[in-house]
Amino acid sequence: MKIAVLPQPMDVVLPPNPTSIGVCVYETARRLSGFDVTVYTGTRAERSSVEEVSGIRLKRIPVRWDLRLNSLIRKLPFYGKRRPPFSSRFYYHPYIIKTALDLRQERFDVIHIHSFSQFVPVVRAFNPSARILLHVHGAWLTEISPEAIRPCIKKADVLIGCSSFLTDGIKNAFPELSERCHTVHNGVDPALFSFHGSSALKNAGPKLLFVSRISPEKGVHVLLGAFERISKEFPGTSLDIIGPEAVTPIEYIVGLSNDKSVKALERFYRSGYQAHLESMITARLKDKVRFIGNLPHSALIDHYRGADIFVNASFSESFGMPIIEAMSAGLPVVAAKAGGIREVVDDGKTGILVEPGDENGLADAVIRLLKDERRRRSMGEAGRGRVLKHFTWDKVSGDLERLYSRHLKRA
Repeated sequence: MKIAVLPQPMDVVLPPNPTSIGVCVYETARRLSGFDVTVYTGTRAERSSVEEVSGIRLKRIPVRWDLRLNSLIRKLPFYGKRRPPFSSRFYYHPYIIKTALDLRQERFDVIHIHSFSQFVPVVRAFNPSARILLHVHGAWLTEISPEAIRPCIKKADVLIGCSSFLTDGIKNAFPELSERCHTVHNGVDPALFSFHGSSALKNAGPKLLFVSRISPEKGVHVLLGAFERISKEFPGTSLDIIGPEAVTPIEYIVGLSNDKSVKALERFYRSGYQAHLESMITARLKDKVRFIGNLPHSALIDHYRGADIFVNASFSESFGMPIIEAMSAGLPVVAAKAGGIREVVDDGKTGILVEPGDENGLADAVIRLLKDERRRRSMGEAGRGRVLKHFTWDKVSGDLERLYSRHLKRA
């Protein structure tokens, strides 16, 4: 079976610094043993290139003209809240035309597209006999105007959500396509993110850990507000914040959402989010909070092993891959009840869930766990067990193999 996988053109697939979708593509594609897998992605180089990595054939297609076109599209006045520029059928249009032509020449059986629904009709036009899967990692399909989305997704044979939160949303918005919808959760390598072994980063005092982008929808301001209270009761506690300063463009999440708490985050786009966070670091917290910045994926392992509690305060989260990495490392989790997180964390067993934006609730949950080492340990062990059962890349790859095979039989 010949399989083509198309992450977003801007995604980085190979280690050491892959994007989140890049991790998903890399970890699953190299586990699809017995399949002929080619991964397509964008490059700023002038020419296409091909290389073999971990049993994956990686094709890079130039996007230089696309970047210029995308810049022009963003300036056009007729795109608004329900039709953001990135949903335009012309967004990365030269890239997908070149890729679709190459797909036709290669004669793939299955074409697995991530995120960009406008790619589906183009790929279908050039590859009418292929089975096409659209795999979504955000709520765009239900937030963008249905008139723009429906013509695209009806051309796909399978619609995959990385959480039931996303899949159920698609079913509700497009009931006529319900039978095509499937949930395939993201995963982790439990051998890599293991709680076995020691860490040179282990402190004498308790350590809290946050891993994600520094962006308003990730709720870092809520976490810092909660930590002010936590540090008063447990003065020896420290907080490590790991992730790039990468504020999500307002039209991607905040501008599209109908959730009042998410829409309220618009205020951070007027004054600057990083500046607001820095203003929250009081003199008393200065030596207790560390903004570590972006790290290679492999470098996170020591930080998970050196922490006592993993904290996530997101307002919007389709799944939450850092959460399952933390659970795999045996950490109890305190997180907001946002999107797919409710499917990942078993509230009361592998962690504690609080309402998004609830600064006091977040602080209370962390304080309760800091007071109870036995509960922290039991939650960490239960979290590791939950990951091994539900959220490994081997399981994800097996789920995808079954989807590929099932739908090829129907062809």
